[in-house]
Formats: sequence, structure tokens, C-alpha cells
Amino acid sequence: MFNNVEHWLKQFNKRLEQAKRIYEEFRLYSLGSYALNRLTSRQGYTLQSNVAYGLRARHRLDVYRTTTSRPQRPLLVFVHGGAWSRGDKQDYRFVGEAFAKEGFDVAIINYQLAPQHIFPTYIDDLTLALNYLTQHQHKLGIATAQVGLMGHSAGAFNVMSLLYHPQPYALSCK
Repeated sequence: MFNNVEHWLKQFNKRLEQAKRIYEEFRLYSLGSYALNRLTSRQGYTLQSNVAYGLRARHRLDVYRTTTSRPQRPLLVFVHGGAWSRGDKQDYRFVGEAFAKEGFDVAIINYQLAPQHIFPTYIDDLTLALNYLTQHQHKLGIATAQVGLMGHSAGAFNVMSLLYHPQPYALSCK
């Protein structure tokens, strides 16, 4: 009898831990992105995912290369939102897919998050990513002659903070 109860408790605790993990990873704001990611076509581009642009775990970016044969394709760099404390490049996969289908190359970046990191770390990460893209454009099969910056929420703030900072950041691309 005691073994059955002990076994049941172990199973219960195991399932409880799984439920806690799912709850902690769930982000209500991601439901819209999830739906858009499911609806966007997966054709018209090639994907290089989790390219390391720095040494930190979140220094990763995804590059969506259009399959249209346009010389000097513009590069769109997108920065995710999430109140600087959450969010991921995967939440905005639909952005890379949609713009790549329209003839753009797209890089979607991750950056280090709060509360472990504070402003201006997010801007430093964006600068690092932009310089990486410029320095490795031939290896990545992209061009950085025409770069557009775009972001959602906190990501848009990061872009504007970079562009309008009183002391310009050292960028390889202009």
C-alpha cells in the first residue's frame, strides 16, 4: 500500500513540475505571433537559424534570404519586443518569411533580457549584431549597402535609441 502511494506521489510531482514549466513558458502576447507564424508560407526564402553574432547565449540571429534574383537586395533587420524581459526572434518568424517573399533579406535578432541586463545592453547587442552582419555579409550571402531597421515595442525603442543616441555608436553599416 505504501509503495502505491509513494509511486502515485512521484508521478503527481513529475506532472506538477511539467505543468509549472509549461505555465512559466506560456506568454499570452505570443498567441498572435504563433497564429501568424502558422499562417505565413514557408516558401520563397532560405533560412540560416541561430547564427551567433556574439559570445552570449542570446547573441543569436536568424537570416531569411529571399530566393528572388534581385541584385543588391535590401537587408531588413528586425528586433523583437517583449518589454526587454521576454520575447524571442522565433515569435516574429512571420516577419522574416513575409519580407523575404517580397524580395528582402531579413535578419531577426535576439538580445539579452532584463532583469539580468539593463539599458543600454540592448543597444550594445543591436550594434554588435549590425556589425556582425556587415563584417560577415559575404559568408551569409547578404548585402549591407541598404539596411532598414525595424522593431516591435521594446525592439522599436532599441532601434530608435541606437539611431538617436547623442553619441553615435560605432557601426560598420551606415
